[in-house]
Amino acid sequence: MKLFRFCQSRIVSSVIIFVFTAQLLSSCSPKLTKGNFINVERIEDTKKLVSTDYKIEILKKPTPEQPTAKFKITKILSFTYETYAKYKTKAEYKDRMLASGLGGFLLIASLIVGNKKNAPEVDTGTTIMAATGAGLLASGFYIKNKTDRKIERQPFFYADTTLSKPVEEILTPKSEEILAQIGETQRNFTLNDSGCFVINFPNDFGLVSFKNPQDLNLIVKTQDKLYTENFIFNSLDWTIPYARATKKGNLFSEKDSLSYLLGSFAKDEEFKIIQGKPDWIKVSFQGREVWVSDSEVERIWKPQVIFDPTKPPKISATLSFADSSKNGLLEADERGFVKIHFKNDSNGNAYRLKAKITPNKIDGLNFESEIEIGEVFANREMIFDFPISATKFVNSKVVNFKISFEEASGFEPPQTEIQFETRKFVAPKLELTNLEFSDSDGNNEANSGEVIQISATVRNTGKGLAKNTNVILRLGKDTFFTQDSKKSFSFGNLLPNESRKINFTVYTNLRAEDLPVFVELNEFYGLYGKPNIKIPIPFSKTEREVQKVVVEAKPEILSQNSQQKFFAEAPKHKLAILFLEPQTKSLSRGEAMILTEILTSEFSQKDIADLVERAQIDKILKEWHFQVSECVDEGICRDRIGELTGANKILIGSVGNLGNENSWIINARIVDVYDGSLFSVSEKCDCNIEDLDKAVKALSNRLSDWLVTH
Repeated sequence: MKLFRFCQSRIVSSVIIFVFTAQLLSSCSPKLTKGNFINVERIEDTKKLVSTDYKIEILKKPTPEQPTAKFKITKILSFTYETYAKYKTKAEYKDRMLASGLGGFLLIASLIVGNKKNAPEVDTGTTIMAATGAGLLASGFYIKNKTDRKIERQPFFYADTTLSKPVEEILTPKSEEILAQIGETQRNFTLNDSGCFVINFPNDFGLVSFKNPQDLNLIVKTQDKLYTENFIFNSLDWTIPYARATKKGNLFSEKDSLSYLLGSFAKDEEFKIIQGKPDWIKVSFQGREVWVSDSEVERIWKPQVIFDPTKPPKISATLSFADSSKNGLLEADERGFVKIHFKNDSNGNAYRLKAKITPNKIDGLNFESEIEIGEVFANREMIFDFPISATKFVNSKVVNFKISFEEASGFEPPQTEIQFETRKFVAPKLELTNLEFSDSDGNNEANSGEVIQISATVRNTGKGLAKNTNVILRLGKDTFFTQDSKKSFSFGNLLPNESRKINFTVYTNLRAEDLPVFVELNEFYGLYGKPNIKIPIPFSKTEREVQKVVVEAKPEILSQNSQQKFFAEAPKHKLAILFLEPQTKSLSRGEAMILTEILTSEFSQKDIADLVERAQIDKILKEWHFQVSECVDEGICRDRIGELTGANKILIGSVGNLGNENSWIINARIVDVYDGSLFSVSEKCDCNIEDLDKAVKALSNRLSDWLVTH
């Protein structure tokens, strides 16, 4: 009991000193308390680190026919493996007596420090034993656990690292989407199962046309924006040149406003350009190649196909047949048309429309089996003439055409059929019948110096169609046409037993011994007419009495008229002055027309020929689709102008340069309407363009001198 009370009285004051001192010793002198390491535990582990990259490939570049680009995106995953080892150790002690001794010592010291007055007397040996036991239990246990916990919280590592090869994985719609950007416009695209996506430049970015070709910068980004790549596309690679009408204009067969007028077009209509020339552009219009004036259109670049899936076209096609003779039959050597009437009843355009004809070949018929029709715009109608012609050797039969269509986006009209008949060749035969004439004195015969009116009938007595029939009149020696008489006739086509009447007026001079009038009947083949039919008209030469006059000379009188010269006035020519064609870029058509007017004015002042009005000449050329140059070599043109104007001579010319812009040459030819004979003359001028009028006047003098004597 005494020992217990002793300990109880000293315990409170000594514990504080014990704890503080033991903590201080274990912290400041770890070597005193550290034992040997045993039971080392190795723990290994591996970490997988992933890095991501992308690869973008262009599988298909845009073209004019298909303005789309196809891309493939591949995700490249690089795997890094980190292997490391963790060593966990526990500290154990071979001898903990040092710690126990220290603990006992500290406890005894604390007891001695206490107040002895308040402690009962205790045996000294018992006190030491009690103190030592308590120290062994308390301080040893505390220091051991404190040391073990401290070591367990400080393991150390040994690590090594290896890098694997990159692994490529194709992106799928579920894993990622793609952002594409041109300018300020952005679009999202979903990948297909192969990791591909397609950009349609017109539909996705509204790039439907360009006034000038340009480079486009396409930016492609991944969804997480970790990867970006740029691509450059030039619009010339996937567009083609078009002409867009800036106003209403006309379509011509050649690059000349005097050529054959094929039709007209409205503002904003577009045509595919085939060939560009200064001032004129050759374009494709409804499957035909035509010319338009450069001043009526603007050039743009656009894809050939611009399909909007939200506005598909709705095309219908109906067929009809037309032939030149308008009898519903395609006869031998006749040209006809299968007319295709297209109608688009939707807000979407139809592109690259084609027609395919089955069968693709028929004996005796000429036609194209596949035809490029082009575009049919939204809510518009279009009539396309599909030409077909029969040869001379075609047989009589029924022809059945099946016409199928193709449209770029697959919205073509259904197949249609048309049936028509062909007729084999049947020969015509031209005859001159019902010949009549009348004279001024009514004696039923022609006399010298008398005007004779002649009429006859041209009849097709054959069973076939006579095409392009015409009559040419020719006169022999000392016989002439009156000024208002026709010299040729053109009747076009004559059906079997169909006829036309001709009327003309001639006269002879007093030297005529006969009335040589010849008629030439012509048709398309040159085989079924008649050349040089002489009209049998009775003729009687008028005998003239010779009058003898004796003049008495009066030498003292000098007649004021003795030096005058008298000429028999011959009938005037009727001259048609066509046009001085410019043969150089240095001279515009307007300037050439001014020179033509100067030439006309010179002939008018000389009064050596009756001139055909300019307006009448222009009207004939346009109505009959003649080129000016054709009137020199083509008999039909000469005959037509002679028939419609009464002219017996045609003047045509050209103006060109000789090496440089200040060296000019003016060529002119006078053509006889009836026999095609030519008189040619040239005038050179080393002068400025302003002085060309002098050369024109000199040229007119030379031409006038020739006309006076012919």
